[in-house]
Amino acid sequence: MTKKMQGWTLSETLVMMVVAGIVFVTVMDGITLINRYTVTKTKQITDNMRLYEGYYLLRNLTASSDSVSSTEKRIRLFHGDSMIIDLLEIDSVLVARNGLRVDTLIFGVSRLDLVGNDSLILSLRTSRGTSLSLWFPIVPATNKLVEKTLSEIEAKYAYE
Repeated sequence: MTKKMQGWTLSETLVMMVVAGIVFVTVMDGITLINRYTVTKTKQITDNMRLYEGYYLLRNLTASSDSVSSTEKRIRLFHGDSMIIDLLEIDSVLVARNGLRVDTLIFGVSRLDLVGNDSLILSLRTSRGTSLSLWFPIVPATNKLVEKTLSEIEAKYAYE
């Protein structure tokens, strides 16, 4: 009695290796495609977060400023007695400069205007080629010392 050995022929093995190779290449291409999509979406989210951060920083700077002045190349925000912040548009980037410290606020700026002394208008170019205008009010902060002094003077006269 002879035992028969079971196995595959050389041609069956080659066909199986070709099919496995095709499946492997397809899976690797799929993984590469998913990685590219992930990188693109992460970049979009990061860019949007930078825009939101710049927006809120600019909103806080304008809302907390006492007064504002404008020249041809910059808008100057005054905070209290000692802090002066210059807003500059450099190569479509809005930059805030306080002494030696420089912060990038927003990318894609097409125009920065001061309207009167009470509002700042920022125009942005969007990724779709349209323009977006943002309005930032500049409301001078009330001076607590002046209010306290006025109330003390009024208290002396006992107004009813």
